[in-house]
Amino acid sequence: MESTKKESITALAFIENCLQEYANLDAGIKFSNSQMDQEILAIRGKYCDELTTLGEQKEKRFNELRDFAIEHQDALFSIKRSLATKFGKFGFRYGKARFAISDLTNWNSVTAMLKQLLPQYVKVEYSPAKDKLLQDRNMNEVNKFFPVLGLSVVQDENFFIDLNK
Repeated sequence: MESTKKESITALAFIENCLQEYANLDAGIKFSNSQMDQEILAIRGKYCDELTTLGEQKEKRFNELRDFAIEHQDALFSIKRSLATKFGKFGFRYGKARFAISDLTNWNSVTAMLKQLLPQYVKVEYSPAKDKLLQDRNMNEVNKFFPVLGLSVVQDENFFIDLNK
């Protein structure tokens, strides 16, 4: 009986020691991150005005070049949709193809007409209501089908440490 007390005292001491070291390491990480954040904030503040000015100038040059390209689109881009220079390439790109719906219709009416005219282009999607199955998993009339369906409810177990603040 005395050896059991010694073992539990030793185990408790080990746990307390590990948790103390863990808490100290966590505090060290938080302190280092705080110091780093302060230094980064100071650096950002130092360059903030310069970055804002450079960004505005860059946007102005982009707009000037775009306006020039639109104005001279026929001459500059009659053969290719882009033009290469020693500093880079500029031009026009096609965006991703998409549908635009007229003001007189909506997607529901398009879907209804597609069902009649081109039914092969209408999707019908079925998928399990997993949230509802999990919610009703303890009901006998539901869970009796789980083995037939090849389903089982599993939960992962994760180790955690919550430090006292």
